[in-house]
Parts: sequence; C-alpha cells; structure tokens
Amino acid sequence: MNIFKEVLPMRKPIIGMIHLPPLAGYPEHQPISVTRRRILREAKDLEDGGVHAIMIENNYSTPHREFVRKAEALEMKRLVDAVVRSVHIPVGVDVLWSGYQTALNICRDTGARFVRVASYVDDVATNYGIMVGRADEVMTYRKQLGLEQHVAVLADVQVKHSEMLDKTKPLRQSVGEAVKKGADALIITGTWTGVAPIMKDLHIARHFGRGLPVVVGSGSTPDNMGELFTSADAIIVGSAIMTNRVVDRSKLHMYMEQYQSLRVRNFRRIRYNKEDV
Repeated sequence: MNIFKEVLPMRKPIIGMIHLPPLAGYPEHQPISVTRRRILREAKDLEDGGVHAIMIENNYSTPHREFVRKAEALEMKRLVDAVVRSVHIPVGVDVLWSGYQTALNICRDTGARFVRVASYVDDVATNYGIMVGRADEVMTYRKQLGLEQHVAVLADVQVKHSEMLDKTKPLRQSVGEAVKKGADALIITGTWTGVAPIMKDLHIARHFGRGLPVVVGSGSTPDNMGELFTSADAIIVGSAIMTNRVVDRSKLHMYMEQYQSLRVRNFRRIRYNKEDV
C-alpha cells in the first residue's frame, strides 16, 4: 500500500499546519517552554477541531537556509516530539528549505509519520538562494534510516515562493519525475502562501501522477474547498485557519464545518475534459 494512504487512510483528509515561531539562532526567538505551550495548544485545537493530521513547519525561521543549523534542528525535534506525544493523529514535519535529513531524523526519533520536501525534482530560485532538487538523496536517506515503510514523502512540484531555473520545464514533466523518483504524494501549490493552485495544475497532477495522491499545498478556503477536492485527494491548510500566525479556533470551526458539509454531499466530483491538461 502507498505509505501516504496508510498514514491517512480516510477519504479526502485535512492536514492542519502549525507554523513555528523563530527557532534557536534567529531574532525574536523565545524560550522553548513558551513555544511548546503555544504549539501544544494549537495541536489540541487542531485535533479537537477534526483535522486528520498535523504538519509542523519552521516557517518563521527566516532567512531560511538550504539546510538548518544544529541548534534549530534540535529545538524543532523537541517541539515535534511534544506534539506527537500529545495527540492521537499523525504528525508530519516540513523543514525549510531542503532539510530532508533533519525532517527524517525527527521522524525516526519522535514517531512522526510524514515529511514535506519543497525541492524534490525541481531546481528553483528562491529569496534565499538556489535550491536543488534532491529526490535521490531523500529516498536514499530514508532507506538508510529504515523508514521506507513508515514515513511518507510528500513532494512539492514547481513549488510556491520560487521560480523554476528551467522555465521551459512543464508541470507534467515535474510530476512524472516525482512519480519515478518514488514520492508517496504530490503537492500542488499556488504561487505564494494563501494562493490556491489553479485547477489546471491539479488536473495535470491527477492525469500524470499515475494514481499518487494529489495534495493541495496552499490557498484552500471554505469557499474553494469543494472545487479543489474535485481533483485533489487531500488538503494542507494553514492561512485560512490562522490569525496572527496562530491557529484560530473560530476559523478552524468554520473551515471544518464546510468540510463536513462536503462529506455529507459525498464530495461529488466535477468531470473535466482531457484537453484541459
């Protein structure tokens, strides 16, 4: 079985984000005890609110580096461990930009079940420098840790907050390469945080993804969730359920209320024409 489907076997799961504040070594860093209290509160709100999994990201440790420093990695591990121990739903890790080793190490040490890799098969230019696709390294390292049957790799293709170095490379090629390189799910984003992917991109991922789960990685809202789910298998949600960078229970309630309404209507699929891709 596909590991993603083993971790999240329900139909159309919602993955709720926790955006960590600046970690060790960054300005505005707070004592870990303060951060731990905050994110445990967010994790409880997410679980009680009905999401199916939680993803933890070092979003505000800026400027991001390709690989995080030791102090930041250690603090993130401790925080992820606290969340894993406090909830009964799967927890995932996203270490920006290309911290796949740190993310997989955290999974090994804490029991977290999935990682997000922003630069998987695409070489991209970001505000923090060039990020190189490292799919082969990711899969080799996961195998070295003995996690190939336990930790799912969610791979972004042509990810937000970046520009492709090869501007002639079509999305369908990136999708095909991610499939070939062993990704367990494909993440499709808009151009920026809070911007939804265009439906055509989701159609392409569905058409060329050879059955891999397609995950919306940005921009979902209660208003567009139904349309996005016509070509997506899961949604990662952050901005729509947050106020001032923190999970907002009222926004989460509205979001999940719409999700439950869609479940009642059985996620009716909208057909699309093959020429759309």
